[in-house]
Amino acid sequence: MRSFTEQLLDALPPPGEPVTIAAVAAQIGADNRRVVQAMDVLRRRGLVERIGQTSGFYILTKAGLDFRKQGKQIKSGPGGPHTGRRSGAGGLRAALWAALRLSDQAVTLNELLSLIDPALHGKAAESNGRRYLRQLAAAGYVFPLTKREPGTALTSNGFRRFRFIKNTGPQPPYWSPKHGQLIDPNLPLDVPIVGTPPRGNTKRGTP
Repeated sequence: MRSFTEQLLDALPPPGEPVTIAAVAAQIGADNRRVVQAMDVLRRRGLVERIGQTSGFYILTKAGLDFRKQGKQIKSGPGGPHTGRRSGAGGLRAALWAALRLSDQAVTLNELLSLIDPALHGKAAESNGRRYLRQLAAAGYVFPLTKREPGTALTSNGFRRFRFIKNTGPQPPYWSPKHGQLIDPNLPLDVPIVGTPPRGNTKRGTP
């Protein structure tokens, strides 16, 4: 008889289709707490991924799909080798990455922030968002357009629009100060940044 965790794995939709804890719990008739614990076991073994750290959405990985097709059993113990690569930055930047993946046209930072839960903004949301977009641009994930939207302040040089051009997967790339480069958990190799990410203008209304 398959364990509860294995039954949970069987109930997940195909890779690429996100699902919430509540939805899975309702589907298999279990309480949320038990599903959370089982989902964490699957996540540690690389069979599911959480989209960001605060979104509440999970997706089945290719490894999870293969595991399920082969009817393997989930054994107790560590969930696999430690690679030294974290699953991705959480909070604001994870939410920005998720918002970028949903955009089908060039967007400004303010437009991205409007799509995100205000609880994730914090006092430095704009400066952190600008820094993250500069890093993504330097690594070729987004392309900054030359034409800007009019700014709100008299001294503003306008809001820069970014076109999302490199969608590698649900996990947000993050900057590693130790290695001096962007780490993309969706890829097997790290992503070099050509040159130093431009600091840009820090006045309100940029980038």
